[in-house]
Amino acid sequence: KLLGVDDPGRSVINRSGRVDVDAIDEAAGLALSGDDVDSAVAGQISDLHIERGIADGGHDAGNLGENAGAVVAVHALRPADAGDDHRQLQQPAGRQAVDQRQSHEAVDLATQRWLTYGEFNDRATRLATALRERFGVEHGDRVAFLARNGTDHFEAMFACWKLGAIFVPMNWRLSPHETAAILEHCEPRVVLHDADFASLLAFAHVPTLERVPGHAACRYEQLIAAHEPLVAMEHADFDTINLLLYTSGTTGRPKGVIYTHRMTHNIVVHAALHARIRAGTRTLTYSPLFHAAGLNALAMPSFHYGGAVLVMRTFDAGACLAMLTDPGLQVTHTVGVPATYQLMSQRPEFATASFPTLEVAGVGAAPVPLHLLETWAAKGLVLSQSFGLTEAFSVSFTPPEKAREQI
Repeated sequence: KLLGVDDPGRSVINRSGRVDVDAIDEAAGLALSGDDVDSAVAGQISDLHIERGIADGGHDAGNLGENAGAVVAVHALRPADAGDDHRQLQQPAGRQAVDQRQSHEAVDLATQRWLTYGEFNDRATRLATALRERFGVEHGDRVAFLARNGTDHFEAMFACWKLGAIFVPMNWRLSPHETAAILEHCEPRVVLHDADFASLLAFAHVPTLERVPGHAACRYEQLIAAHEPLVAMEHADFDTINLLLYTSGTTGRPKGVIYTHRMTHNIVVHAALHARIRAGTRTLTYSPLFHAAGLNALAMPSFHYGGAVLVMRTFDAGACLAMLTDPGLQVTHTVGVPATYQLMSQRPEFATASFPTLEVAGVGAAPVPLHLLETWAAKGLVLSQSFGLTEAFSVSFTPPEKAREQI
C-alpha cells in the first residue's frame, strides 16, 4: 500500500491528519480526486493492511484519524497522462490480483512454508505477545535477530513494530568478538538466532532464543505456539525508531544506523513510484536481510503494498535463475548486485532462458559493467540501476523505461 509521502517542503498528510491530494500530485505526478484518496484504505503502520484488508478481502474507508502512525493505502495508481478514465483508484483489478494469490504472500522457499497475510500476521502478533511476556520487550527496546534469510526476519520485525520496539538484524559473517561488540552497543532484550550461529554468541551476555528453520520443536516455534495473539498495536508516530542497521563505516567499530517509520514509508513511496511496486507484485528476495538492500529495496515495499515476498535462504545462481524464469512462480521483481547477475548469465541454461513475468530487475552496490547490461538487455530485460547507502537508502532508482534509454 502506498504510504503518505513526507517531504521537508510538502507532506501529503496535512496537520489535520487528512491527505493533501495536491501534494500527491506534486510529488508523484498522479491524478486523483479528493474522494478517491478519502476512500483509500487506512491501517496501522506495522499491520501493513494485513488484518483488515488482505486477510479478509475487505476495505476500511476513512481518513487517517488521530493516530499519526497511520498509513494511506492506495491501490494500483496510474500516471496522470493515462487519461480521465483512470483518475479513480484501480481497486477491482488490484483486489483481484491480491485475492488470487492470498495463500502465497510470505513464502519461505528453504522450508517451503507458504503463509497467507492472515497467518503471517497471526504469527507476528503471537511473537509480539511472547516477546513482551517472556522477555519484557516494551516500546523503545531492541530485539536482535541473527539468522540466514527467511520470512521469520520480517515476522520478527513486524512483531517488534507492534510493540513499538526496535528490530536489529545482525550480520552472521562477523566474528564472535564483533558480534559481542554490537550487542553491547545496542543492548537488546533478547537475541533470536539460528542454531547454526550459536557460536557467534560465545561472548554475548544477553538472553537468547534458538530457532531451527522448519522445525516445529525448536524454541522459537514453541514460543510462538505457546502464546495467544493478544498484543494491540502500540502507539507509534512517524518519528518512532523502528530499525537499527549496523554498518562498518570507514573507522572504528560498526555504527548503528537509526531508521524511523518516516524513513520506511519514504522508501516504500520511492519504490512504488520508480520500481512499479503494487498489489500483485511478487518479489524474489535473496540479498542478505541484515543489509539495507535485502531488507528495504523491494521486500519492504511489497509487504506494504499487499504483494508476495518469496525469500531465498541464500543465493544460488542456478536456483535463482530457475525461479526468475518459472512462469508458475510469476516473479515480477527482484534486486541483486552485479556479481549475482553475472553468475546467472554464466549458467548454461541462460542461453535459452526467458523471463515471462519479470518486470523489474534492480541492481546496485557496485558499478555495473556495460557488457553485463547488454547481456541482460539482449534477453529483453534491462537492469535498473540504483544508488543508495545504509544511512539514506534508495537515493535513486532508475525506472525500467529510463534504464533502456541509457544502454
